[in-house]
Parts: sequence; C-alpha cells; structure tokens
Amino acid sequence: MRAPFPEPRPRRRNRREGVRLVFHHGDDEPHAKFLLISRLGALISVGERRSLKPCKRPVCIVEVAFFLFIMLVTTRALGEGTERIGLPASVGEVVAGMLLALAVAWLSDWMPWLGEAANGPELELVATIGIFALILLAGIEIRPAEIASNSRGAFFVAVGGMIIPLLAGAALAWAFIPDSPLKSVQVLLVGVALSITAVPASTRVLMEFGLLYTRLGEIIVAAAVFDDVFGLVLLAVLIGLIGTGDVPSALELGFLLFKVGGFFVVTVILGTHVYPHVSRHTGAMEATALEFSALVAAALAYAVLAEFLGLHWILGAFMAGLYFDQSRVGEACHEEVRKIMTGITAGVFSPCSSPRSVCPWTSAPCGRFQDFLPS
Repeated sequence: MRAPFPEPRPRRRNRREGVRLVFHHGDDEPHAKFLLISRLGALISVGERRSLKPCKRPVCIVEVAFFLFIMLVTTRALGEGTERIGLPASVGEVVAGMLLALAVAWLSDWMPWLGEAANGPELELVATIGIFALILLAGIEIRPAEIASNSRGAFFVAVGGMIIPLLAGAALAWAFIPDSPLKSVQVLLVGVALSITAVPASTRVLMEFGLLYTRLGEIIVAAAVFDDVFGLVLLAVLIGLIGTGDVPSALELGFLLFKVGGFFVVTVILGTHVYPHVSRHTGAMEATALEFSALVAAALAYAVLAEFLGLHWILGAFMAGLYFDQSRVGEACHEEVRKIMTGITAGVFSPCSSPRSVCPWTSAPCGRFQDFLPS
C-alpha cells in the first residue's frame, strides 16, 4: 500500500508552484541535566531493540501536523475512556503515547516519514511547550505562603525520597551490572536516575485527583522542587566522575549552591516587589490578554535565568506562576488564564512524554552518557 505522504522527488520549482514549508533537523548538542535522567530508564531497560533510521531529508510540516493530529485524537479518546471507568485521564494519555511509540517503531520501515516526524525536534518542542504550560499552571494553583509553611516537611520528604531510591537503585545495579572499570560510575548512574522526581508528572497526577490544592499536594510539589535542587548536586558529581574521574571540589559544589540560592532570592524579590506593580497596571486595563502575556513573559525570563545559572528551566516557570496571585489580578482574569493553560496542557504533555520513555530511539539526546551504560 502506498504511504499517504511519499518522499518527494528533487526537482526544480517554477513560479506557479507553492512554496513547501519544511523543518530542518539541527545538530543540537545533547541535553545534559534532567532530560537525561528522565530518559535513562529507557536506555537501561530496552536493551538491543531496534531503533529508527536517522533522518535523511527535511520533515514536511504536513507530516508533522498529521502525526500531531493522530496523537491528539488518540490521547483524547483514551483519556475520556479511562475517565469513564474511574481512572484519571492521564492514565489513558500515557497508554496512548506508549501505543503510538510502538506503532511508530513497527511502521517506520513501511512509512519512513512517520519515524522521522516522531523522532524530529518538532515533537520535542510540542512536548516542551506542554511541560512549560503544566509547570506554570501548577505555580498558578499554589500560593507562595502555603509553599513556605510546608517547606520544612517538604524538605525532609525530598531527602527521604532521594536517599532511599538512590541507595536501593545503586545496590540493585551493583548486584546485576557486570564487573568493569566503569562499574562504579554505572552504579551511580542508575541510582541517580531512580532518585530524581519528575515534577511535571507529579503535578499532573495531583491535578487529576484534585489533590494539588491540599496540604499533601503542596508538600509533594515543594518536595519535588527541593528534589530538583538535590538532583543538580548529584548530577554535578556524576558529570565530574565521568569527565575527570574525580568528585567535584567543595568550592565547585558551594558555587553551585550559591547559584541556586541566588536564583530563588532574585525570583522572590521580583515576584513580591516588581510583579505586583505590573499586575496593577494590567489589571486597571481589564485586559486578560495583557495579563496572560505578562505571565508568559515572566515565566520565559525566569526560565532563561534558571538556565543561565545552570539550573533547570522548570524552576523558572514554576516560580513565575507562583506569584500570579488571584488577589492581584482578579478572580475572572485568574480563572480565564488558568483555563488557557489547562487547554494547552491537555493532550500534549502525557502523550509526548510517554513515547520518549519506552522506545530506544528516544535515547539520542543522552549523548556521551550512553558510553557508560552497561552493555
């Protein structure tokens, strides 16, 4: 059977022909930080399954749009189905993503464009937008005072949630990984991978069960933020062992913690003293569009600041939403912006994340860390 989008033949275009929009695959550097950790389990578990062929031509925007159409329809259908049987919609969306990943893996030889569209940067961009909207929405729904009041309990939860999986994962890896000169690094790699908390996934599950606004949900989200900071330290140690064979010095770790503290100090000052003045001006105009634009601009600026300081941009988006207080912008504006962010998140985050956690072709961004995985 002929593929719906056959590969075009190279030919000259005349003035009467339309211009075909394409996305070119760039040679981006491998992600290092938490994107690596979130995909590490797939690298260890999938073994020697077959992977997709590398892209050899630009991906047509129509092909990407068609794949996104299939993804959204499938995830919404399975999400509604799981809700009807009493399960959260995110369960159906994750299952839909896994089924789509398996379908892409099996049909890539027959329809190469399908594998190229699923493996290209366009889908990853869509997933990143979904994660950005989800974290921003989580910050909108939680008040800073509630996070501060639960910070002590969240800190101990984060410590326990990091140490126990780290030690258990390292012990399990030590028992099963064959002896080699890199065994200690491989063991630490598995332990770090299991100790990191996925903030977007935790937030989505809490929202599905209506627990995000409770004390339990606030402690879990705050603990996940602490866990991200702890993960930065663990990742710095891991990168030092891989790169130089030595643990980073106390000065280097202290400088990292200094940058973390500086980020939170700057964002809190801006959120408590600068953003309220902007909200008053936009609120006086009664323009939800302006308020929404200011919120997204602040989230992007915070995300850039976090990346500049060596942190993860997720922390920036969360801190920006945290100070989007209903008392400052009004109930109507707050509710409308919340609905916009919910609409962006629905059907995008779960399906785009699950295929990249179960298939071997998602391991490409891990780059040089693949060399340290057990064969």
